[in-house]
Amino acid sequence: MLKTQIIPLAVGILCFLVTYALLAYTLPMIDIPNLAKGVIKIVLGIAAFSIPRDYLHKKAKAAESKQKI
Repeated sequence: MLKTQIIPLAVGILCFLVTYALLAYTLPMIDIPNLAKGVIKIVLGIAAFSIPRDYLHKKAKAAESKQKI
């Protein structure tokens, strides 16, 4: 449970927060409409959360199934 659920979730949240902080710092310097900035924040936030979380979850499930065999 810890390796397959909690750790991937924590890493996903951490990546999301780091990405959001970096975007909050850099996006005001870029001269694009606010709508585009909002879309960029949403897309990168979702990607920063889901990609590491899914990868770690699948890796932990594979290791868990390998141990059972």
